[in-house]
Amino acid sequence: MIFPQISPPRNEFPVTQKKNIKRLQQPFQSPTIVLQDLETRVQVDYLRNPIDFFLQYFENDFFEIVAFNISLYTVQNNKTNFKPTNKYEIQTLIAIHLIMGCLKFPKFFNFFFKFRIFPIRMYWEEKFRVPLISNSMSRNRFSQLRNNLYIINNFDIPRNNVDKFIKVRPLYDQIKKKCNNLPKIRNVCIDEQMVQFKGKLSLKQYMRGKPSPWGIKIFVLASECGIIYDFILYQGSSTEFDQNKLKIFRFGASVVLFLVQTLKEKTHFLFFDNFFSTYLLFERLYYLGIYAAGTVRANRFVNPPLLSDKIMAKIGRGSTYEIRSYVKNACAIGLVKWFDNKSVILGSNFIISGTLDNVQRYDKKLKQYVTVERPEIVKLYNASISPVI
Repeated sequence: MIFPQISPPRNEFPVTQKKNIKRLQQPFQSPTIVLQDLETRVQVDYLRNPIDFFLQYFENDFFEIVAFNISLYTVQNNKTNFKPTNKYEIQTLIAIHLIMGCLKFPKFFNFFFKFRIFPIRMYWEEKFRVPLISNSMSRNRFSQLRNNLYIINNFDIPRNNVDKFIKVRPLYDQIKKKCNNLPKIRNVCIDEQMVQFKGKLSLKQYMRGKPSPWGIKIFVLASECGIIYDFILYQGSSTEFDQNKLKIFRFGASVVLFLVQTLKEKTHFLFFDNFFSTYLLFERLYYLGIYAAGTVRANRFVNPPLLSDKIMAKIGRGSTYEIRSYVKNACAIGLVKWFDNKSVILGSNFIISGTLDNVQRYDKKLKQYVTVERPEIVKLYNASISPVI
């Protein structure tokens, strides 16, 4: 079976109503997939210095703009004791912060009270001095620049501004632009990531299970090895989404549709978890020429007629149950429930069971490894979701 070749204008894709979705207890038929070539990669014959990789993400004039805005801020606030800075000092300031992030000196308050020093001052103190830092910039100058660090002119912020990250927007746009230009591999994924931060900020989030549970949440499009191609900052209701799409697809799916704008048609396989998955999302991605798969929540698929966990547990580990949707003149979406230690439901617009393979899984009762059948979609999903994010 081949999916119907429907190619309406990109802004006029049909949206299937829930009442029109029929579930067929039949195996999913994968469409005929013809992939376009990936972007050509530049061959590098030598090892580049870390500074070269860092500067790859910044325009030449970025540090000059930051230096200008710092000096402008001090003038606007009548700080007469501040000496104007330049791009070289800004580069040194950022380098010092990167070194501090790598060294990670102790942060326990009892430690500071005992030695009567503050965390930042440790790098200049005689007992803990780091020559690479202290010889590059004095402690007082570092504090001056750090306390007056501004990327934009505050007077340029409009009164009706709703962007909660407007003060770092130029930095965000700079890095995002460079990430968008990176050549993308075949399998990509979308997930949440935390930028570590424990200071005072209304947008600070807590996400249990993440390597850095406290911080600023971003949604990223990344490779299976963790290279980030695109991202968006989460800022609640003011997150930069198309409001019309938000009403139709809801938040999670809107994140995916925003991040896939840089993907070429019929070139990539996309994977994401059940936070993003909806029936309408898989359908829209198919029309966009993006082959997608991911874990799903049954209640977002109008509670499909899948076998219960109790029945699948009786059948045994490795059991699968597959269904597909049917909508006249529309693409089909497949669902599969796979039972291992627990059950998991996955959906896709291009593959479901596919070619089954055998994997070794540990059995707690038998206290040994047993052979379990695994659908192809599970294999692809596990291999393509980046462990880094």
